[in-house]
Amino acid sequence: MNRTEILTIIVILLLSVTGCQDTAKQDRIKYDMTPGKVEVIVEGGGAFPDFLVGNWKGNKDQWGIAFAHDGSISEVRISLGSVKLVPSKKTILPTRDGGEAIYIPGDWTVVYMPKTHELAVRIMVSYINIGIGENSLIGKQEYTLEGTINEEGNIWETIVSDYPEFELLPTSPEDVPFTSEVVFAKVNLEI
Repeated sequence: MNRTEILTIIVILLLSVTGCQDTAKQDRIKYDMTPGKVEVIVEGGGAFPDFLVGNWKGNKDQWGIAFAHDGSISEVRISLGSVKLVPSKKTILPTRDGGEAIYIPGDWTVVYMPKTHELAVRIMVSYINIGIGENSLIGKQEYTLEGTINEEGNIWETIVSDYPEFELLPTSPEDVPFTSEVVFAKVNLEI
């Protein structure tokens, strides 16, 4: 079993025992409900390189990311639920049992260092509410993807760090981040 499957099983078990504890009003108080923006930083102040523009697909956990010409992220597929997110836009999807899942992206950052060919991305999902039966998984999640682009400019070997914060799934500082190695390849397909 991989980390995502284990996390899903734990969530279902906890939700079936404890039930949903927050209302929509409490969510607005606890979480940033305003979609964020994307900041792009190129070391030395140059332009974001053309060879990085386009779609990149990860070799596991359903990861995908698309970079625009200015270096911003036009969309990303995160590992939690294999959900495709667009910056500055709330995403609402149906769940298998007739509920809905709500994702609100926070601020995202892209940093490229031309001298070392290193690329780092920070993706904050500032609010997640996934309906599971009569209950909900509520929280937020931050991901960092850091690694080096190969000389050909078509492979990005990363370490993905996952910082989950869910109300019914307490994590202690020694538990996070969850890390995994994900290799992204530039593709002509959708992410």
